[in-house]
Amino acid sequence: MSHIPIRTCVACRTKRPATEMLRVRKWEGSISTEAPGGRGAWLCPNEECIEQAFRKRLLVRALRLESMPPDWEQCMARLLQEAYERHAESGTEEDR
Repeated sequence: MSHIPIRTCVACRTKRPATEMLRVRKWEGSISTEAPGGRGAWLCPNEECIEQAFRKRLLVRALRLESMPPDWEQCMARLLQEAYERHAESGTEEDR
């Protein structure tokens, strides 16, 4: 039996397997899901958690950013798109 890493969502504090979460990384003063390495934070792949993470500046704290990135709206849109794609691929009902 292999080890399944469990991660905590920075927005809702729910613990889930890492394979079910979105990993967000600090990259060149902004936020990315595709950057290699770097400081990371985990989010549930749903609209509520993603919006809360930006609204309450939880990613700024978790990623140790000095301030909200100037392109934060585009970052949020990319995360929402990735969450929708992941949900469509799984074909399952999203739960929280």
